[in-house]
Amino acid sequence: EILFPFLRMGQAGSVVDNAGAGGLVASVDSQTGIVETPGRMENGCSSIFHPDSGAQILGMRVPRWDELRALSVKLAGIVPEQKYISWDFALTDSGWVVVESNCAGQFVCPQLTTRQGIRDRLHPYFGI
Repeated sequence: EILFPFLRMGQAGSVVDNAGAGGLVASVDSQTGIVETPGRMENGCSSIFHPDSGAQILGMRVPRWDELRALSVKLAGIVPEQKYISWDFALTDSGWVVVESNCAGQFVCPQLTTRQGIRDRLHPYFGI
């Protein structure tokens, strides 16, 4: 199952796309690839449009979403005993590539983007 997908976006003047270091994050619907929330930063700022490009964030569809979903499911099957993997992907001209995987990915961005806790959604997987 794909839980809590989100889009990370950098901003001018920042060398990383982390929400705590000048980047924006937005929640993505796991079935459709449509961005469901404005871009948010950890400092509380949010924007429907990207501050640098002016491109609309809320409502956009992540390109080649079906390919990304299929790739993430395929890769997760490589280590089926791992209950949770947080994948970082990047879209290139040649398609999606894995930036990294984290066997203990963070849960800050899924909560930051939706402004809701996720404990109830995690309970079936981790018993917490």
